Amino acid sequence: MKVVGVSEGPMTQGLAVPDYVDIKSIAELNDHADKFPGGIIGIDAGSGLMQSADATVKAYGLKLNLVPGSEAAMEAAFQRAYSKNEPIVVTTWEPLPMWRKFKMRYLEDPKKTMMSEPFYCFHVTSKDFESNFPKAQAFLTRFHIPNDEEAKIMGWIDGGIKPEDAASKWIGEVKGKGIIEPWLA
Repeated sequence: MKVVGVSEGPMTQGLAVPDYVDIKSIAELNDHADKFPGGIIGIDAGSGLMQSADATVKAYGLKLNLVPGSEAAMEAAFQRAYSKNEPIVVTTWEPLPMWRKFKMRYLEDPKKTMMSEPFYCFHVTSKDFESNFPKAQAFLTRFHIPNDEEAKIMGWIDGGIKPEDAASKWIGEVKGKGIIEPWLA
């Protein structure tokens, strides 16, 4: 196998709150646990993000329960709390579309249990891929989608646009702006 390029990233993950919540750090959650009676609203049990969140709860000795669910349920809970200006803490990652919809921020993580550094997704091919598919190899070497653009496309899909239609719409919007042109050179 051979890594030929970065497809997306840098991505981040963590525990996040709406901007109006006055705490800044995961370490402060126990001091304000009564503000978060629903616990930490998570996504799918067993996901890497939830594994990190579980390690975080243990490392900080958090009194809040980590509540597994789904990405959609977490976003819906965040939207409900946000619309009422209520405190909420969720497990999340960027570039989820919710970062474009809401003013929110990650809680500082002094112990770096949620994420020590941003991560990336890579294009990986077989060792003979380039000799068999040189044009595809060249494309994969240059293809990288910016986080904000990926979030935009994901938001359209979440809003009900078919993935292929969202992709076509996005290409129409960015054509001539220097994002996709290098991929096709």
